[in-house]
Amino acid sequence: MYSIRIIARILAGILEFVKILMLVRAVLSWVPTVRSNRFFDFTYMVTDYVVRPVRLFMVRMGLDTALPIDLSFLIAFILIGVVERFLYVI
Repeated sequence: MYSIRIIARILAGILEFVKILMLVRAVLSWVPTVRSNRFFDFTYMVTDYVVRPVRLFMVRMGLDTALPIDLSFLIAFILIGVVERFLYVI
């Protein structure tokens, strides 16, 4: 029982780290000169594994053309938060 809690806490910590990287990616995306930075490349690579499936799902549902902004980033951030809260309940 304790091992499940430990694994859940570790996974929640990893998800929290990904959420922080997503916020960093959002801020860095507004700075055009930073895009050729190694840190930006790492941040983009890690967070793209989370954002890309949500974006593809939205494209399949036809929601990408109906909105003037890309909501997949926000939806992915919210989904991570929901999963993280679930892991803290375990």
